[in-house]
Amino acid sequence: MKLDILILLYRAGSAANEYNIDLTIWCMAGMHTPANLKSVVVQAWARPLVGVPLLHVCRLQKDELRAALSTGVAAVPPAARRDTNTLATEAALSIPASVYFFVGRCCPRRAGAITIAIRASDLARDEGTVSPFDTGGLHHNKLLLLWRDYAPNKRSYLQQHTAPMNGFEEYFTVFLSEFFRQARSYWNQPDQQIDGMRLTADHDWRNWTFEVRFEEHADVSNAKWYFSPEADSHYNDLVADGLIDPLPDSRYEVATRPFEKAEADAAAVAVV
Repeated sequence: MKLDILILLYRAGSAANEYNIDLTIWCMAGMHTPANLKSVVVQAWARPLVGVPLLHVCRLQKDELRAALSTGVAAVPPAARRDTNTLATEAALSIPASVYFFVGRCCPRRAGAITIAIRASDLARDEGTVSPFDTGGLHHNKLLLLWRDYAPNKRSYLQQHTAPMNGFEEYFTVFLSEFFRQARSYWNQPDQQIDGMRLTADHDWRNWTFEVRFEEHADVSNAKWYFSPEADSHYNDLVADGLIDPLPDSRYEVATRPFEKAEADAAAVAVV
């Protein structure tokens, strides 16, 4: 049966009873979990998208920037400097203190920020978890729409839609193959309904963008850095003072809006 028919049956219990089908557990899990997408045939255009960089946006004080560049590690900042919404999300959804990336997209978009871009293939596959939506939006009930018809609670919904980092390539490509027809749609809107819902460009992209989480720290030793002019000034001071080695030109770029430049580069990788 088509998923939208199943949802109608689920919502209308009498109709489901005519077929003697217990749809409760299946429908409440949603249909874009790793388990439910396993049989999807991966489309040829989707496979190269595993090379799209993961993007992390942060504001680093000069000492934190020095530490990240000299050690190659992006660490969770002290609790006093962490975003209160992130702290609330982690507490409510049982997420450990984490460094967050989106696949090919940036959030938040803050003035003076730094964007760190790294490919999944350059990260340790035994670390990190992935989900096909923004956990902050799930917790705060502002952005995410899909969970409401399926989950008894948000924590279980997140668990059902989470895979380990070593399962990222499979989960990402089957998700793309099921709900999109071409690479550029990932930056625009899904081409197919997800769990019976038509999402458009007017909806927040965090409804369908993959989030990657690394507990406490992430290895960014092979990352490309997009600096705002403010961050670039800190970087040049550190280099001039001999506190860090300069980055190769290929791993360093300055942009007034570094998050937009990083997203544009990520999308270009996907389309090519």
